[in-house]
Amino acid sequence: MLSSAELRAFFAAIDNPKHPAALLIAYSAGLRVSEIVRLRVGDLDPERRLSHVRSGTGRKDRHTLLSDVA
Repeated sequence: MLSSAELRAFFAAIDNPKHPAALLIAYSAGLRVSEIVRLRVGDLDPERRLSHVRSGTGRKDRHTLLSDVA
């Protein structure tokens, strides 16, 4: 397990701003790489802290929770 300082250093080392956002969403929502690739801005609901995953495992749609940080 990484400490919070190590996590901050890890994310600070990433140049492209999309990459840490994708990593935070993937980790907090438990998404697979294929699900992250298909995720669109409209699939995120920050007010309800949900993301809508389309055609996930078994070609089924599902909703996942987003953390406050994500």
